[in-house]
Amino acid sequence: MGNFARLLDPRIAVAEAPLRGEPPDLPVDEARSIAHAVARRRLEFATGRECARQAMAALGHAKASIPRGQDRVPIWPDDLVGSITHTDDWVVAAVARRDQGFVAIGIDLEPAAALPPDLWASVCAPEEQAKLTVIRGMTPGLAAHLVFCMKEAAFKCQYALSRAMLEFAD
Repeated sequence: MGNFARLLDPRIAVAEAPLRGEPPDLPVDEARSIAHAVARRRLEFATGRECARQAMAALGHAKASIPRGQDRVPIWPDDLVGSITHTDDWVVAAVARRDQGFVAIGIDLEPAAALPPDLWASVCAPEEQAKLTVIRGMTPGLAAHLVFCMKEAAFKCQYALSRAMLEFAD
């Protein structure tokens, strides 16, 4: 079990992988959706989909294509929900079954580095910024980056249900 899985409900299957090397092979419909992407984006996409399929297999689900919608969001098989995230060097996919009561998942992964102060106001509301200095064991910049990560995960979760574009202030 990777580190990310420890953060989630045990009924959610998680697969993680380093982001390096040659991209895994993709089903035709997935490959077509990124045919004109730069090599780095193809690696991110293919590794994310491979992790998603590994998570699906851990749930006992048959291998399936996960095409990309018009909004660039993965289109999961009808009986599953999931989320994929990556940093510059790591990919994580989380997948769960709808019949287990899951309606959406949102995950995000960010490096444990400080968010530059000039970005705090775009990510954090004033009342949130005021609290960045009181989190024990964390610098304000790291706390701001954690807020960014949490909001990104929340956005992914709600977007799967609402298709509403939200801003950080929302």
